[in-house]
Amino acid sequence: LVWIGRAANWAAKLTTLPHDYPTWITKSVYDGLLTGGKFGSNGESMWEARKWTDMNGASIYCSNWWWSVA
Repeated sequence: LVWIGRAANWAAKLTTLPHDYPTWITKSVYDGLLTGGKFGSNGESMWEARKWTDMNGASIYCSNWWWSVA
């Protein structure tokens, strides 16, 4: 199996970031999210913006947000 391109490369690198945040996404993914994927029902942002210094200061987002499944 071979992966070519930025998505697979960045995804592999995102998995090495600190595990105090279980979810990391790039700015392009964040920009593609609908409002319901950015803000909780209380209007609070689900994401924290960060600069990825190892990737030339690229904008990324991290989150501890979760939904319960009933």
